[in-house]
Order: sequence, then C-alpha cells, then structure tokens
Amino acid sequence: MNNYEQNNRQFYAYENPTHTQAGPGFRQERVSGLAVASLIFGILALTASTRLAIIMNTTFLLVMGLIAVLLSISPIRKNARGKGMAIAGLILGIIAVARVMIFWGQIESLM
Repeated sequence: MNNYEQNNRQFYAYENPTHTQAGPGFRQERVSGLAVASLIFGILALTASTRLAIIMNTTFLLVMGLIAVLLSISPIRKNARGKGMAIAGLILGIIAVARVMIFWGQIESLM
C-alpha cells in the first residue's frame, strides 16, 4: 500500500487506529475483594433491614451489617483500589445496623 492509500483508507467499525494495546509490562490493578464484599453485604443488609426485618431474625440482619462495616475497614486504611466501594459499604452497613437497632428497640418496647 502506498502513502495515498494509507491516508485515504476508510476504517471499519472494528478498527480503531488510535487505540493501542497494553505492552507486555502493563499490569492492571485489581479492585480489592474486601471492598466489593463490603459493598455487597452493605446493600444486602440495608435492603433486608427495610423489607424483611419483621420476617427475618433481627440478629441475622445485625450481623450482616456488622460484616459490611468490618470488611470495609481494611481497604479504607490501606488506601486500596476500590476505596469508594468500601466507603459505600461502610455507610450502608452503618445505616443497616442503625435501622435494626431502632427496629429492635421498638420491638422491646412493645413487650
């Protein structure tokens, strides 16, 4: 192919001339597994504390919230990749624990 053909060639959808692949020394950092687990437990604890607190055992919900809080501490301290997910898991876990404690207090006052 001469220079004219190279310059005037149309690119297809699967071709991206500006994209370069990572070289052999490139290593992508992984997101902290504890941060992901903290976020998942926080979401589960929060949704379960709002929907299933009457049906489920409140101790189980309290444990789920505490697990979310405890799993989030290490990635936050280490400034690991996924720190935002760990902070979100921490906040959701704290909200879930607070909701369970409030719900637990209401049950105790009725008895």
